[in-house]
Amino acid sequence: MNRHCIFLSFFIIFSGTVVFSSCAKKSDSVSTRQVYAEAEHPAGAVKNAAYAKDVNPADVDTADMQRPLDGTETANAAAMLDRQLIKEGSLDFETSDIMETRQHIETLVQKYKAYISQEDERTTASRIYQDITVRIPKTHFDSFLSELSGDIKKFDNKSVTVQDVTEEFVDSTARLAVKKETEQGYLRLLNQAKTIKDILDIQNELQDIRSDIESIEGRLRYLKNSVNFSTLHISMYQQIKAASETGSVFMPVWDAIKGGVQAFAAVCIALLYGWVFIALGIAAIIIILRLRKRRRKDKAEKAQ
Repeated sequence: MNRHCIFLSFFIIFSGTVVFSSCAKKSDSVSTRQVYAEAEHPAGAVKNAAYAKDVNPADVDTADMQRPLDGTETANAAAMLDRQLIKEGSLDFETSDIMETRQHIETLVQKYKAYISQEDERTTASRIYQDITVRIPKTHFDSFLSELSGDIKKFDNKSVTVQDVTEEFVDSTARLAVKKETEQGYLRLLNQAKTIKDILDIQNELQDIRSDIESIEGRLRYLKNSVNFSTLHISMYQQIKAASETGSVFMPVWDAIKGGVQAFAAVCIALLYGWVFIALGIAAIIIILRLRKRRRKDKAEKAQ
């Protein structure tokens, strides 16, 4: 009877210990899952924190919070914003006075608070060319283009293109917000890390997230700059007057004289480079002539 009571007491104590350990492990597992969920899904973490006192985090449905925006939602968000448009124009024309036209362009640049980002000038036998790239505030692009076009009689080419980047702008902005929230979640998790392995793993994740954030921010800066400042490529040229008939008659003669002088100079330079061989040749000729002269002298003496 005593053995039976002892065995029963031991069984009750052992069962209680197992149940208590299982509950403790389950609690730790839930807590760990909650911390990682907060790092990966900051929006879900906020909801869990608000109801932590009354609701088990495992029972909270965060599927809707973690669901990415579909095409319809992205389009609706884009419609709520101003359209993000990138304007780019191109003008190609002839002008009677290229310097006067250049002064007019610089006046418009100052008037509309634009700036010249690139320019190039070249000259051929018959034309003078100037290529200018102007960045213009988007609100003044149409006015700038209209005022410049009014003084041009004929265009070789005139085009304007508009690219709508609203959807990409909205998508990048949303992705950036999610990445920054995720970064904050990992920073909180880093403060709670206990082991070196956990710290290193979290730091690697933070490095990847920071790289993604910098990439998205760079793309957004490029889009904002392209939207805020439209681009206008200007290519203009001026015809050079032909030479007079008298000049055209004597031009070939002058070219022939210059060609002859250049050829003579080239021969002289070649002779200077080969002076050693020339000196050796002259010396050889002198020696041969002296030998011949001596032979003739010897023959004459024998004949006498």
